[in-house]
Amino acid sequence: MEDVLSVYKRPRDPNRPVVCTGETPRQLIREVYAPLPMEPGKPKRHDYHYKRNGVVNLPVFFEPLAGWRTVMTRERRTRVDWAPFLRRLLDKHYPGAEKVILVMDNL
Repeated sequence: MEDVLSVYKRPRDPNRPVVCTGETPRQLIREVYAPLPMEPGKPKRHDYHYKRNGVVNLPVFFEPLAGWRTVMTRERRTRVDWAPFLRRLLDKHYPGAEKVILVMDNL
């Protein structure tokens, strides 16, 4: 734990950014009935009926010291699916970085 905390304490270095990762599964739902619009003194209301449209995984990459984040979507959670997201992160967001330090403490 102390090793991870020491990484978080490093000063920001654009050539060696500290990028944290996380992910969360999310259920995709669609409303069956249209929401009731707002009225004076009443908020917009949603019915409790919904249709399930599957599940997706949302991997998140964020660089806390730069105030930056990006969220991607994928249908499964496998290493084959994970690798293209890492490649995209490195090629698109950190092409000139000498080294990207990934903190994957919860994966």
